[in-house]
Amino acid sequence: MIKQLSSILWGCLLVFGISGCAHHAEQRRFSAEGQPSPVFSGEYRGGLFRQGTVTYGDKLNTVFSGKFNEAGFPLRGELRQSYQDGQGGRLQLLLTGDFSLDPEENELRFAGGFVILDAEQRILASAEDSHWAAAYGELHHFRAPQRMTMAGENTYTQYRRDISPAGVGHAFVKIRRPLSGPFEVDLRYQAGLPRGIVKISTTSSEGRQYVVERQYFNFQIAGEPVHYFYYEPGSFTEVDILGDCKIMPNLTAPQALLSVYAYDCDKAVFYALSEDFPASVLAIAAADLDNSGAFHRFTLYHHGEVSQVEISVDALYEGQWLRHGDVSQLHYGDLRFYARYLLGTPIGIGIQVDDEGPKYIRFGELGAEAEMLPSAELYDRINGRYEWQVTRLNKHFSAVLGSSIVSADALATLKEALLADLSENKAIAQDGQVPGLSELWQSWQRQSRARIITWQRHSAGGQEKTPASMQLKLKADIDKWLAQSQKLLLDEAERRCELNGQSFNSDVWQCENRPDARLAAVCVSYLSKSACAKMAGEFAASAAQ
Repeated sequence: MIKQLSSILWGCLLVFGISGCAHHAEQRRFSAEGQPSPVFSGEYRGGLFRQGTVTYGDKLNTVFSGKFNEAGFPLRGELRQSYQDGQGGRLQLLLTGDFSLDPEENELRFAGGFVILDAEQRILASAEDSHWAAAYGELHHFRAPQRMTMAGENTYTQYRRDISPAGVGHAFVKIRRPLSGPFEVDLRYQAGLPRGIVKISTTSSEGRQYVVERQYFNFQIAGEPVHYFYYEPGSFTEVDILGDCKIMPNLTAPQALLSVYAYDCDKAVFYALSEDFPASVLAIAAADLDNSGAFHRFTLYHHGEVSQVEISVDALYEGQWLRHGDVSQLHYGDLRFYARYLLGTPIGIGIQVDDEGPKYIRFGELGAEAEMLPSAELYDRINGRYEWQVTRLNKHFSAVLGSSIVSADALATLKEALLADLSENKAIAQDGQVPGLSELWQSWQRQSRARIITWQRHSAGGQEKTPASMQLKLKADIDKWLAQSQKLLLDEAERRCELNGQSFNSDVWQCENRPDARLAAVCVSYLSKSACAKMAGEFAASAAQ
């Protein structure tokens, strides 16, 4: 600092001449080689500001009025900066109090009162006691500090819900509740941004101050920071719509388990509270709602922990939060746990990260897994059944597709042949190995039979339903059956392996002591390929013991 200050003084002496006496300036522009040219009015000595007003000429229109320290930096007085908010308005920040320079951190710190005004001089935020800080891009007394931001613990009054600068949406807390202010905001800042829990209060009509909203920030997490909010229990009665949309999707859930308080139009997400998850917020995406409004997945935010949880819908409406499906937990953005659940019980192989590092973990005990798997022949039989049916469809329709008009006799013959194939193509005895497989086959038969029986040459509108159109519909039905049957079979095989703490390999049709491709992909998405490969080797070695 001494060397830097010496250089500054030398440059200034060259400009202004050697003088140990104080001088007074009125709107005088000061300059040094390579540095900004501030305009100063007041007392200066040796090119250093002592007392007065300096307009730095920076993008923030920074102005300081008051006393300066021995190096010419703000010491005590008022500092003004202006910025544009997200709505295009011009706001002004006024800091009145004591300033201190930290030359090691190139940082100007402030303690005192502040006020933020709009273009009409209306107060948008204020406090008698506050703490702020700003870094210098280059430490020089002719240069203004960068944008001042709150620092440390602060409590202030905010009159407008959003006062952040454009492009810096988290500089100040955006109050979500559609309530009239003023609001008291209690929070902590770190590195110029809110950090941790933010408490927002207001005053009731009876004059009682009460908490209406809490927010949580954590910018340690890569990508979008954890920034969630929740309304204080008892402070709301209806679901608030946040954003420009006027309607929201239908969400149904037992009120005893879930209290929904807001719907974010932009994110298409519901926010809710539950006594089963204290000090946490549940986020339910509209994309995860079915036609009845039921949901099977939610995101749980609890301070630095973010969990993606799949649940049993049936259990939810019976009054239980029963994990069913994929469940992951992240701590400050890092994976800590991943597993698949079956009605509240983890199964198969999962991932756990603790102080000893990441590893694959087994849920369940080894058993006679090979005997429990559905027959490998069943998969081939399903495909064979599909190919037979498609071949028959093509054969029957080939005779009439070339005709521009299908006679009544030709149509009757075609329908008879199609119905005969439906009866001839019997279900496979092995279908009973997989719950729901026989029912799926019967459902396809009923749908196809009904489609064929009701097929008429002419619709009510008088237009002919062509054989080509009917063939496509019947083909689509059998395609759907194939996809559903294959998924049902593979899911059952996977479930049986997972019950024994293993994964299913469809290529060799057996259970194995290693993660499957799906789990390996999950691992790589959070950890390195080398780490996942090492984990797989250690897991296989442990299972072989």
